[in-house]
Amino acid sequence: MAKTKIPATTRIMLHIGMTAITRSAYSSPKLAAKLAQAGATQLLTLSLHMAGFNEALPAQPDATIATINALLGWVPAVVTFVMLAVLCAMNIEKDMDSMNAEKAARGISVSD
Repeated sequence: MAKTKIPATTRIMLHIGMTAITRSAYSSPKLAAKLAQAGATQLLTLSLHMAGFNEALPAQPDATIATINALLGWVPAVVTFVMLAVLCAMNIEKDMDSMNAEKAARGISVSD
């Protein structure tokens, strides 16, 4: 049987198609990450604009410096503590026990 050579353009199209298929399985997390990054960028841009940021100035106003400090330090710290408080308030073990009891009542096997 003779080997047939696949043209370069066909090989490229196959590669692009397989890459697209492979990447589509991971598109939702990537989309969420991109949207989160875009939202954070918009928040930063809007906050700096409202604080009076101007790249042409040799020194930025005090409000701009305070905004940068807040966005890079205080805001992430507050979000972290809020997430920690929510996590501490959740009773995951109780929810898992009730879900396992519901599964057992339906006749679905429960794994520990």
